[in-house]
Amino acid sequence: MSNKVFLPILLNSPTALAVGDSLTAGFPYIEGYTAYLPGLQLRGSVMGRHEGRAGWWAAGGPEGGILAHIAEWVQSYRPNILFLMAGTNDYLNGEQDPQKIKAILEAAHSVQPRLRSFVGAIPNTWPKQSAITDYNRAVRLLIAGMPGVDMVDIENYLTYPDDLWIDRLHLRDQGYQKIADAFLVALHAPHSR
Repeated sequence: MSNKVFLPILLNSPTALAVGDSLTAGFPYIEGYTAYLPGLQLRGSVMGRHEGRAGWWAAGGPEGGILAHIAEWVQSYRPNILFLMAGTNDYLNGEQDPQKIKAILEAAHSVQPRLRSFVGAIPNTWPKQSAITDYNRAVRLLIAGMPGVDMVDIENYLTYPDDLWIDRLHLRDQGYQKIADAFLVALHAPHSR
């Protein structure tokens, strides 16, 4: 098979950066939802495909969290598309501040103003916790109207507890596939802003 067949597709493919915690990294698997995003040139230092970091917070926590690194990543990888799913570790450590998500987006868009960002609502646990749903709702309200930003309802795209791994926090492979599906549906939907 000739590489020429694939070259035009590759050159015209959008460049995407997936950022988040262990749910972006795909724990307990080698790779999570980024394995199911066809047609995108994914960038990142982890497997060359993402910046998913187990245990990382949106802001604070290990190594300053995503906020401390997002501008550098966007500058380095120059994505057209940002997939952001963060806040689970913040929540688990009693930090339910949706302003952190907005700050990440503002930092990313200050480097790449034409960036199209998709913020994934964090998955719930089992049994479901209303505080996670409330957190996701607060993030949605806070980022509503931000240019180039859309919220993706990952929380309600999943089936509980079927899509959760045995720790009832991380996902089974089919859960990661559903996250990719939700992001792809949002990516191909008409952009409202």
